Amino acid sequence: MTTWAIVPVKSFERGKSRLAPQLAPDARHAVAAELFRRVLQACTACVAIDHVLVASDSGRVITPSARVSLLLDAAPRPAFAAVLDAALAHAHAHGATRAIIAMADLPLLEPRDVAELCGALEGAQLAVAPDRARRGVGAIGCRLPAPIAMQLGHSDSFARTMRAARAREARVALVNNPRIARDVDTTADLAGLARKSEIA
Repeated sequence: MTTWAIVPVKSFERGKSRLAPQLAPDARHAVAAELFRRVLQACTACVAIDHVLVASDSGRVITPSARVSLLLDAAPRPAFAAVLDAALAHAHAHGATRAIIAMADLPLLEPRDVAELCGALEGAQLAVAPDRARRGVGAIGCRLPAPIAMQLGHSDSFARTMRAARAREARVALVNNPRIARDVDTTADLAGLARKSEIA
């Protein structure tokens, strides 16, 4: 099995737009960059991951290397789910048999969490890790070719993913991981992390 991690990320100038009312642009850009750095580090450090693919609208988010490559969005500001579908297809075309998609705003993500998603795919076609409210999805793993079209990017992406999996009769493993469930969407999320000194 060849397993790729996929990390979708907007340019840091566009990232974390929901924090814009409370944070100045420079501070918001710094938060987006630091969150992405942590997720990328967790993915590259996971021994179960053979390669990391960053899907972005900006060529400046990383410097590609033998371990990490960049897939630029083909269309200006495409739908998020379409970006993920294209990244999964790219990974499969380059030899990947499994993929783990980790959102770029998971400050607590560790290599063992990525490995847990990989392990969940041993007996399933999809491994889904919901957020704290069980409305969104923090990370998702799948065998390739993907058994469903990705449903992320919606406020109810967890429910959409589960419906799509049922419709295709795909075997799903739920991964209830508190570190994956902890994302940063609001200033309250950011303040909670800052109080615990988990992010600057």
